[in-house]
Amino acid sequence: MERNELYEKGAAIRRQMVGDNPAMEERLGMIERLDPEMLRYINEFSYGTIYGRPRFSVKQRQLLALMANIVLDRAEVRPHIRNALNLGWEKEDVMEVIATSIIYGGFPVAASALKVADEVFREWDAEQEKAETGNAERGNTELDGAEPAGAASSGD
Repeated sequence: MERNELYEKGAAIRRQMVGDNPAMEERLGMIERLDPEMLRYINEFSYGTIYGRPRFSVKQRQLLALMANIVLDRAEVRPHIRNALNLGWEKEDVMEVIATSIIYGGFPVAASALKVADEVFREWDAEQEKAETGNAERGNTELDGAEPAGAASSGD
């Protein structure tokens, strides 16, 4: 499949939204294996053309997509909550979208979205804590192995 500028633009926007997400990469690999043209449509149209429009930022469009998926009671609520967090929205922002969805989709879809949000928030918090712990451990390891300032090198 030929990859044009719009395809690459869309792929870059998609990567910005989903971050490092092995499950999404696996899903896209499956789509590319089964129907490469569908992956082209996803990247070129959904991400390159629509998300790439200049009026709203990718971050703003993510909340719109989240609202639509909540109201339509789609399985895509989970990845869209995740994408919102990846793009820098706070959990409270996601909760505001869910609260507003009550008006357009009703309490049952909002309750369903709350359940999904709780799961995603727990996963997100665990990942953030793991990343922070890993960063702190790497920093301590680097400090532990560092020579004190002014110490002579033993390799001379």
